[in-house]
Amino acid sequence: MQTVLKTLLFAAILSVIPLCPPYTACSAAGQNNFVPEMRIMAKINLEGHYVEGTATCILPKDRDTLIRISGFDVEEVRLDGKKIRPGIFGEYIIIRSSGRAQDLFIKFRKIAGADGGHMTGDFISENGVMLAGQWCPTFTVPARYSLSVMLPGELTAVSESDTIKTERKGENRIFTFSFPYPREGISLVAGRYEVKTKKLDKVSIRTYFSRDDRDLAQKYLDRAAKYIKLYSNLLGPYPYRAFSIVENIAPTGYGFPSYTLLGAKVLRLPFIVDTSLGHEILHNWFGNGVFIDYSQGNWAEGLTTYLADQFYKEKKGKGPQFRHSSLVEYQSYVHPCNSMPLKDFRSGTNRATRAVGYSKGAMVFHMLRRLVTDKIFFDSLREMIVEYRFRPAGWTDIEKIFEKKSGRDLSWFFNQWLNRADCPDLALTGDPVAQSVQGGETEVRFTITQKQDDPYRLLVPVRIKTEGGNVNKTVSLDCRKKTFLIQVSDTPSFVTIDPDFDIMRTLTKKEFPPSLSRLYGAEHKFYIMDPGAGDIYAPFSNILKHWGLKPLPSSIPRQDALKEGSVLILGNPWGKPANSSPATSKGVFIRAEENPLSPGQVVVYLHASSWKELEPLRYKLRHYGGYSRLEFQGGILKNKEKAHFSMGIKKMVLPEVTGIATSRLSTLDQIIRDVASNRVIFIGEQHNRYSNHLVQLSTIKTLKKMGMRIAVGMEMFQRPYQKVIDKYLAGKIDERTFLRQTEYFKRWGYDYHLYRPIIQYCKKAQIPIIALNLPSEISKQVAKKGLDSLNKDQKKQIPRDLDLSNKDYKAWLKSIFMQHPRHDIPSFKYFFQAQVLWDETMAQSICNYLAKHPDYSMVVMAGAGHIAYGYGIPSRVKRRGDYSCSLILCPAGEVVDRTVSDYVLFPQDIPAPFSAKLGVILGKEKGKVKVKAVFPGTCAKRAGIRRGDVILEMDGRPIHSISDVKLSLVFKKEGDTVMVKLFRVRRFAPDKTIELKVGPFEPMENDPARWMIHRR
Repeated sequence: MQTVLKTLLFAAILSVIPLCPPYTACSAAGQNNFVPEMRIMAKINLEGHYVEGTATCILPKDRDTLIRISGFDVEEVRLDGKKIRPGIFGEYIIIRSSGRAQDLFIKFRKIAGADGGHMTGDFISENGVMLAGQWCPTFTVPARYSLSVMLPGELTAVSESDTIKTERKGENRIFTFSFPYPREGISLVAGRYEVKTKKLDKVSIRTYFSRDDRDLAQKYLDRAAKYIKLYSNLLGPYPYRAFSIVENIAPTGYGFPSYTLLGAKVLRLPFIVDTSLGHEILHNWFGNGVFIDYSQGNWAEGLTTYLADQFYKEKKGKGPQFRHSSLVEYQSYVHPCNSMPLKDFRSGTNRATRAVGYSKGAMVFHMLRRLVTDKIFFDSLREMIVEYRFRPAGWTDIEKIFEKKSGRDLSWFFNQWLNRADCPDLALTGDPVAQSVQGGETEVRFTITQKQDDPYRLLVPVRIKTEGGNVNKTVSLDCRKKTFLIQVSDTPSFVTIDPDFDIMRTLTKKEFPPSLSRLYGAEHKFYIMDPGAGDIYAPFSNILKHWGLKPLPSSIPRQDALKEGSVLILGNPWGKPANSSPATSKGVFIRAEENPLSPGQVVVYLHASSWKELEPLRYKLRHYGGYSRLEFQGGILKNKEKAHFSMGIKKMVLPEVTGIATSRLSTLDQIIRDVASNRVIFIGEQHNRYSNHLVQLSTIKTLKKMGMRIAVGMEMFQRPYQKVIDKYLAGKIDERTFLRQTEYFKRWGYDYHLYRPIIQYCKKAQIPIIALNLPSEISKQVAKKGLDSLNKDQKKQIPRDLDLSNKDYKAWLKSIFMQHPRHDIPSFKYFFQAQVLWDETMAQSICNYLAKHPDYSMVVMAGAGHIAYGYGIPSRVKRRGDYSCSLILCPAGEVVDRTVSDYVLFPQDIPAPFSAKLGVILGKEKGKVKVKAVFPGTCAKRAGIRRGDVILEMDGRPIHSISDVKLSLVFKKEGDTVMVKLFRVRRFAPDKTIELKVGPFEPMENDPARWMIHRR
């Protein structure tokens, strides 16, 4: 909300306008700190909707005087009692100086609009008056004004004042306002008010509310007292002797010296008393107490936003979230075509300029506070208030005071943040690495890059997550790329830069959630309408065009539409349900998502059941820009969600992996270069150790960078599904289809997120992935019944020559077999046959590929048991093709036998990527997926899922198997939710189908086993 009479509506009237030399709008203020004075006497005529009155003042000698006369009629001007015709320069008259003081008299009249209910301009009506623009003569510089106004007796007048004197004259009342301070203009408001007062030391706090809202008065009085006390302690005494909260019949939200003018609807909003009220009170220190030198830009809105809106959130522990919202607002609305330096901001005429002046301005003051410390920051503001009390101050004055208090040269800080229209764009380059150093400490090495050619000078907060807690540091970055070393006492897991959004910067993709504001603020934005539902959406099109959205023809294919930019999809224009189609038909449902075909853009799905449901939202939706999901019924908000986002730029710390190569200790990089000449590189893994898979990924990446042509053989996939893998790598099917058609969750028991980075890298780098394994139906049957149980068709799927003769391998496997429960495997004989069959099939798959691709090598990912000592897969590869092989092992425990592998690696344990879990045990009964148990403290328990529930759908997708449940969860991120449709059998009531929202999903840091989905 703008203040100082320089409101959004009247900025053009009151901004500094250069005149013909040597006269300027501020020329009279600079000499000897002279403050002119004027007396206004006015009378309001309600029936005629006009105000008439006189303005008198004494003009000093030897000084030309400018008087602003725009917005009303001047009926007469007298100088020392004589009528004159002064020189007129646009919106001003000029009175030439003389050698003596002179009396100036101006008679004026202004006709105003009559209906304040739908206007934000000046009006005079039977129910109230608002004269907040240019309605009477004023000086062009800060001046002292006294005001007396005559009104009909049923109306109460309000203006800037310390005290108010009221006297009755017939049926009218005369209000005389005492306000002995310079100000930049004069306002007048009147209404049918009930006045209540509260004293706070020497300050009178008043409310001027209608009878309908009188019950709100005490809350506003108490909260206003709280804010005045807060800022008096923080910044120095409140500048005036009164503050008033005034209700307006027009929908306004203005701030003036000593009072704020709020529309009735605004006044009733429950959050105003906790947010905007304090913001407007603070403007009495900044903007009304210290004036703004607009020639240098408007600094007051940024400072007030920071010390009010952001300050209140900070006290509740939500400062980072507020700053994140500010950065989202800026990035959504400000683009290269409309960006501007902060020094050029004058007033918030639209969302883009507000994002610059309010959001970026607040962030600049936040960074200044972090740079100079809290004490110096507030000491400087207090000195500024004293030194520039009722005088204009600009950015250069703020810089001078902060330099004086801090004893530092801050020109670089103000220069980059005031004069540049861009923002820093930061990245963590490469993977942070941890290595042990002397004294038992761990040194974390990471590199920060600024993407822009002209780097900023920044203080970058860094947070390192360790086993013992977070370690917070601040590093100085003044170049495009710099590597930093930070020592920590405990094992590190993540490095995050700017985790609390302390820097004004460009957000990364993970930090920039899809939201409606990104549609509203997009440089290129469009809408497409369901042609079969024109009666619902066509009336909405005029509003969309007003928002700047351009229509797309309904005949355009979906792919082409999404390539245009940010797109609003109304209904189902392509004849199939939109991504946010509701489970029920009544209401309006909205969901914003990342646009898959236009990077950085969003696609918003809007489904309305009728125009009756959509019509009440025509003007509401703009106020929900920060949300990604909304649900309305009957125009009432029923549900709202914000998309999950990353707090800061985060990367996992990768330990520096070392290994034993014969008798020497080597780094992983050295080992990879040693083995690169081999056709087959085996990496034996512990399936559930994420650190093992990061070793595999690092190996694949390094070999690729070395220019080698490689394929990746994976035990995790079975040979009949090779064509599905090929389709996915070629981009012909999406990841969900790939997982469903390979039956990953049915055929491999380990978390897909452990392998996902490898698969995604191979897809991006065009590295073939080879399915090595045989169908699990065959291996399970052999483990239970032996090789002789296979039929002819099954035998065709297995290798012909199976070598069961390795006694050492057999003895080693038996020792492992005896250490574990046998479950449903009747004998070691069949277990051994199944293991050999598994090894032989994978060896044959490897050799088949290498024979057809003689210029390729293969990295083989398989369990350590298939690799150790070369017994399993390696010996069988050599028997088939005599290919050169290297064995790399990540063992589960200590290694006492050097012959176990060519290289033994010791990667530090690293937490697995986030994986969403319901927290239930599931079973399959009569073709249905049934909840067998619900663990306490889980998201399923909190959502209300019960033992015995049958899961029918998840996010609208039917559930036929436990694999379907896992597939529904695999793409969920931390903080996401899932809609679960259940059938519930009830003992004392009819059975029913219910729908529950489960989540948000959270990391499971205790016993991970109890969160898994189990099959009974």
